[in-house]
Amino acid sequence: MNFHCICCICTDRCFLDLFVMLLMLLLLLTISFIEEFAIHFRWALCFCYVQIWHWRQIFHGVGQEYDSLKQYKVEDLINLHFTVYSRLIDSILSSAVEAYGVEHRFNNIQSLWMEKEFKLAKPVLASAQKSG
Repeated sequence: MNFHCICCICTDRCFLDLFVMLLMLLLLLTISFIEEFAIHFRWALCFCYVQIWHWRQIFHGVGQEYDSLKQYKVEDLINLHFTVYSRLIDSILSSAVEAYGVEHRFNNIQSLWMEKEFKLAKPVLASAQKSG
């Protein structure tokens, strides 16, 4: 069976080549979608650690002005095409997670310190004078 296209007479081989090219394109789009989804998923896990100064860094890095009073929607963030700046955002989010970890450890140390009860021991010199 022969297929015909506008520019030339195609053979079954040409059709098969076209089909393989379309499959490869579909595979590339799927891989691209999965990679982009993975980036967004990783970011979604980290965004709970992001403070205002991190948002300012992100927006400055993508060439936008950050308005701390504005309530940004997910659609607003998607329209900024953050995936183009994924390395920059990854580094900012990593520092945000690290800063949160340091803050969390500090708060744990502080709460443990506040719970401690310290008993005063008798001074060594006073106890030595009474026994002597």
